[in-house]
Formats: sequence, C-alpha cells, structure tokens
Amino acid sequence: LFVGSESSTARVLPYMDRRACALAEAELLGFPISMSPFALWMETIDRTGAVSLADLEAYAGQVVRVAGIQVCQRLHRTLKGQLMQFVSLADESGIAEMSLFPDTYREHGWYLSQHRAICVRVLVEWDDTQSGLQLTVRDVLDSASEQMDWQDK
Repeated sequence: LFVGSESSTARVLPYMDRRACALAEAELLGFPISMSPFALWMETIDRTGAVSLADLEAYAGQVVRVAGIQVCQRLHRTLKGQLMQFVSLADESGIAEMSLFPDTYREHGWYLSQHRAICVRVLVEWDDTQSGLQLTVRDVLDSASEQMDWQDK
C-alpha cells in the first residue's frame, strides 16, 4: 500500500488479568466494562455493619453507616459563599444522594475526590415534605478511622 515503507509487525500486548483490565478500562473510560464496578471497587472497603441504601427508610432519625460507589458529585456555594457538596452514592440495591455541608466538605472533600468506593456515616431524615429521605454526611470512614469504633462517635 505504501511504496517504499518498511514492513511492520503488530505488537503483542502483555497479558492483563481481569482486574487489571477493568482498572485500565476505568482509567480510560471512567468506569469498567469487563466487570461490575461493585466487584471492582467495593472489595477495597469494609462494609461490616453498613445499611443497604434500599433499607434506609427504616432508619429515619438515626445515624447509620452506608457504603457504595460515588456515581456523581456536585459542588454548590451556600448563601455565605462556602462550598458544600452533593454526592450520589450507589450500592447493589439503589442510589441515594448525600449532602456534605461546608464543615464536613472541608474536612472530607479531598478524600472523596480521591476514592470511588466510600464508607460514610450519615444522618437519615425525612425531607421537609415527608416524601423522600435526605442523608447528611457526618463522617467519612477511611482506612484509619475505620479502626475506631464508629458507633461510639
């Protein structure tokens, strides 16, 4: 096809196991294709004692532990100009939106920006119209803070 060009041979790519392939897909596309994002990212966090998102109604008025994958984050400025964040969290049972008010966002925003799968303590309350739940993040449980007894906080 190309006169005078040297012939080339196709390079053989190194073997990648399923997990390495999924991580490469997530790096390139933002999400894995060859395996479930829950299988890929949720294995890295301790979900002991976590309430499934589908069961949160039963815990209205309580602070509980939830775990999941962040699927969306939005920053918002309060009337006083402070940053706060809304995070959509998904687990195998559903999706819920959580609010990080300015103090919590300042303390944990960086951690959330660096991790896909997270475990958090949230206050579960009914919204003003009693038609849905609102989740207010109290603590983000990283590997260091998970060593403490989170129920006593």
